[in-house]
Amino acid sequence: GGSMLAQVLGRFGDEVPDLDDPQALKSLVAAVNELRGQGRLLAYHDRSDGGLWASVCEMSFAGHLGVSLNVDILVTDSDGIADSRAEYGDSKNWATQVGARRHELTLRALFNEELGVVIQVPTAVRNEVMQTLRAHGLSKHSHFIGKPNERGVVEVWRDAKAVFSAPLVDLHQAWDEVSWRIARLR
Repeated sequence: GGSMLAQVLGRFGDEVPDLDDPQALKSLVAAVNELRGQGRLLAYHDRSDGGLWASVCEMSFAGHLGVSLNVDILVTDSDGIADSRAEYGDSKNWATQVGARRHELTLRALFNEELGVVIQVPTAVRNEVMQTLRAHGLSKHSHFIGKPNERGVVEVWRDAKAVFSAPLVDLHQAWDEVSWRIARLR
């Protein structure tokens, strides 16, 4: 409804993030505490303020490591990846329709501010971590979406193509500039 992306694009919606399933939130807290107790949690960040993109960037800034995100599994709508609206109408525009819809879904995946978290776990135990999340009833909300990289870039991959890539240092500098301007206005 009022995310930073909506403000930048001038496209305010009418739906605001809310808590649809309080039990899922309680399960998430229990799962995170269990993973922490097992020493399997390297980092954690909520995604409710700025969405996945802000969370991952802030984690990357703190760790001084680049990150490679693959949003393919997140770029879906209520019907899944196949968008039925692209199956009718002028077939000459099918690729354009699908491309525009995928772009919109990518932005939604990166910037929606629904409750959730990003956790970083050691690669060697990621299957065990997923088992823990499943045991807490969170499997439909749990996805492997990325990994740190040593190249110092933050990149987003979709359909086996890099759709965004920027040096971590440049993003961090821009982030700090915006934070400084906000603080100055206050």
